[in-house]
Amino acid sequence: MTDSRAPRQRIAAAASRVIGSAATVLLALSLLALIASIHVLDLIAHFREYLFWGGATCLCAALALPNRRRNLAVLAGSLAVNAWFVAPYLPIRSATPRDATSLRILHANVYTGNDEHARVLELIRREAPDIISLQEINRSWLSALNALEADYPHRLTRAREDNFGIGAWSKYPFKRSEILTVESLPVLDLTVSHAAGDFHILMVHPLPPIGGEYFERGQASLAAVNAHSSDGPRLVIGDLNTTPFSRNFPGLARGGLLPGELSSASRGFGVLRTWRSQSVVRIPIDHVLTSRHWRVHDIRVGADIGSDHLPLIADLSLRGAAH
Repeated sequence: MTDSRAPRQRIAAAASRVIGSAATVLLALSLLALIASIHVLDLIAHFREYLFWGGATCLCAALALPNRRRNLAVLAGSLAVNAWFVAPYLPIRSATPRDATSLRILHANVYTGNDEHARVLELIRREAPDIISLQEINRSWLSALNALEADYPHRLTRAREDNFGIGAWSKYPFKRSEILTVESLPVLDLTVSHAAGDFHILMVHPLPPIGGEYFERGQASLAAVNAHSSDGPRLVIGDLNTTPFSRNFPGLARGGLLPGELSSASRGFGVLRTWRSQSVVRIPIDHVLTSRHWRVHDIRVGADIGSDHLPLIADLSLRGAAH
């Protein structure tokens, strides 16, 4: 009489080997992604969330299989490395009510080739932000956005046809406004006057990490953001073409791993995947970064506007402001 357990054991052993191979690959990718100075390896870091959940899935499967000690150890190592970066962005915070001093910011990379101007204007009307950051605007976009003038009398824009146009619109006056040039691209440098106190904004859109040269120039732009510090409240807003899972992220101290002067507003509110908008696999490359002076009430992804990016809407207030 044939022992029916033998086929099941062979299947379980084969499954354990598959999980072991997957675990080894996950750990290798997780460790290689720590080498942030190498372009190709830094690209892996942007998918840490998927490495994390892949490791968690394999861990659950490994628990049900024989010969699991080695697999569990390797998977635990993979999970630990990725959890360091991903855990701060798990959705453990709830939105808190806005107050009289709150500020709503809407940021969107509208995509130069997108002609869905009306969808962006409708999003702005519906969300009623106080400050708007739009990127990849060209002359056509700038013409359509003239409709904002009545509600947003203060603006600073630089239209370009090469996907690096940039603009800011505000209900509050600019005490100072300047267009800097960093790595041949425009950066908006603003000081905004607000009842709760003046604050500084940098709006940035560095080059994407397509090839080694663009990667290096993009890193130079992010380094300039980190170096452009001020003692008072400040925000950095933009499609930064990097994720918080990279050691090059400007919300981390120099060298990677520990929090720096800036912090992503999305910490505790979930991984806000904004690119690519039509893809099942998306990554968070659009950001609102805050100095310690800010309280984040809420931050979320907005509705589809026809771009390859989804917008971000953030509700903030200055700490210590009168409510």
